[in-house]
Amino acid sequence: MSNSHRASVAVPIATTWPTITPTTRWTALVGTVLYLLELVFLFGLWVAPAAGLSAAELTQHWAANAGMHAFNVACVSIAVLGRIVFAAAVRDALRVSPRVRVVADIAFAITVAGVAIEIALMTVGSGVAVVGAVDEGAAVLAAGIVGLGQAGTGVPVAMGISGILLSIAMLRTKVVASWISVVGLLGGIAFAALILAPLPGLAAFATPVALLALVLVVIWMLATSIAFIRRTNA
Repeated sequence: MSNSHRASVAVPIATTWPTITPTTRWTALVGTVLYLLELVFLFGLWVAPAAGLSAAELTQHWAANAGMHAFNVACVSIAVLGRIVFAAAVRDALRVSPRVRVVADIAFAITVAGVAIEIALMTVGSGVAVVGAVDEGAAVLAAGIVGLGQAGTGVPVAMGISGILLSIAMLRTKVVASWISVVGLLGGIAFAALILAPLPGLAAFATPVALLALVLVVIWMLATSIAFIRRTNA
């Protein structure tokens, strides 16, 4: 086969690949780093009460930790934006067809909605926790709101559905290696499956399925970010 014939075949194939802009290359990594910081705050510094505490015990908890909890909520509320940043970067990379873009847009909208609800619940819960330091009724209410904001069913399920949609779109466009998209798909399915056994607060993330989901999603986000940075548009 002549060189001219090879070129005529290669050009149409290459132009069907998504083009990764310089901004998108690094935006995905920024989102991933923020998400990792979220995990650090949640599992390393989080001071939400344990499940099963009495009203009096919850009041004592908030009296001792309401200030630290408010600080953690502020930090997590910033870090949690990493999910939106990452989803935006992936959506930007999936511009090859209207159908794929619609899927990416839906995934992005779900991500934004999930993050907004999580931040709102955590913020309200933090405010109620201040009152809960001196009032048992408010202490119980704060614990419930914080639990819903951090886990319940909505947060992991929103993450799961978004991950599933983005991974399917990535598989169809070959924007990254197929194994990366498959890892994201499995992580999304694992997160979405948490709706079958909802648990309050961080207890939802202490199950084997949730831990597996976290590991898979972190690998997916890191691998996608690295692939975007290394990707050439030739």
